[in-house]
Amino acid sequence: MNNLSKIVTQHLLANSNNAIRVSVLKEKKMKLTKGSGSKHKFAFTLNDIAQRFSGVDNFLEKLPEKGFTGQVDFELVRVYEKQGKYTYNIVDKITQELPIMNNPTPGTVATSASSVNHSQHMAPPVLAGATIQGYNALAAPEMIGHLVESQRSSDHKRRAEDLEEKLKDLREQNRNLNREVFELKLDLKTIQKEHAIDIKKLEMEKTSFLDTKGGAAISETLGAALPKLMDMFSAKQGATTATLAAPEIEMSAIKKMTVQSIQADEFSDKQTELLLYVINNWEKDFIDSIVTLIKKRENA
Repeated sequence: MNNLSKIVTQHLLANSNNAIRVSVLKEKKMKLTKGSGSKHKFAFTLNDIAQRFSGVDNFLEKLPEKGFTGQVDFELVRVYEKQGKYTYNIVDKITQELPIMNNPTPGTVATSASSVNHSQHMAPPVLAGATIQGYNALAAPEMIGHLVESQRSSDHKRRAEDLEEKLKDLREQNRNLNREVFELKLDLKTIQKEHAIDIKKLEMEKTSFLDTKGGAAISETLGAALPKLMDMFSAKQGATTATLAAPEIEMSAIKKMTVQSIQADEFSDKQTELLLYVINNWEKDFIDSIVTLIKKRENA
């Protein structure tokens, strides 16, 4: 019995949710119960035993008086509660031979498989000599309270440490995500900038010279002279078409006229160099100066 008391006590002290269930199933089909209305009525925690029996030793000694004799099964369990429902995990199971009492004392703590005794529960007397692992049984409730609070504090500390580690991991993940978002934004800006440049190039390629500001200014300056130049170009086009070795390329009328003028025999290399220089240095101030000179010449 002393060895059983030690095993039971160590199990109950290890965790506030640990409990013990007592039954005789082979012959009498009995289970030790705390009575109706009790939480997990078949599972006795250290606090339950201290309140009802004043200690583990007295608890085991009272079992034969309750009719638990012969081969008695002791299940060391852990109790789990979720939404008011209890589940049990069996940690260990011990079968102990308990002596048969001549006059067993019936009570509500013993129940058969077919019926439950609902008579008034009589609390057993407190035994001054009963002890729990060296502690006086009279101080057991206070000691158990300290043990329960200590266990809860340990559980809270462990949960806090786990949450702190999870928080660190989440912060690191957040930093990595922010870094990735920043890099993606940079890539997006670069792509948008390159795309805008490509679109601008396409628009410039599609835009005729006469559609530009410089072309519009020159067209305005030339005024009525432009149709005459177009007529001259049309007159020369038939004569010069046969002399062109390369196939004709699709281009605007003003471009064709310019190319035709350059290809004429009277258009010198110096003139070509000057025209090429103007084209390669097409800037607003430079073009404005040329337009000003053209206007002065037209108005002279």
